[in-house]
Amino acid sequence: MYLKAGRAFDMVIIDPPSFAKKQADVKNALSAYARLVKMGLNVLNPGGTFIMASCSSRISPEMFFSTVGRAASEAGRRLNEIEKTAHALDHPVKFEEGRYLKCLFSVLQ
Repeated sequence: MYLKAGRAFDMVIIDPPSFAKKQADVKNALSAYARLVKMGLNVLNPGGTFIMASCSSRISPEMFFSTVGRAASEAGRRLNEIEKTAHALDHPVKFEEGRYLKCLFSVLQ
């Protein structure tokens, strides 16, 4: 879906499918997340809520959150973090790759 020029929103939620199904996909996955962040921020009103999620098991939370922050910075946009989330308590993680759910809630300054 393509947006009409000049259209903006008060909330943007980006929750793509897993981009890194194997280790060789990690570099391209991080690039894809960065592109999505920039596109999403491009249509978000100042003060709007930005939600970015990932379910790629080969992308660590640290890699994901730093990619989102770097992409926002490269886009000249500043995000004020509200919360970072992961698995709920009823979904215990017993191995590193099990930490596949991650989500950032933020507000565009």
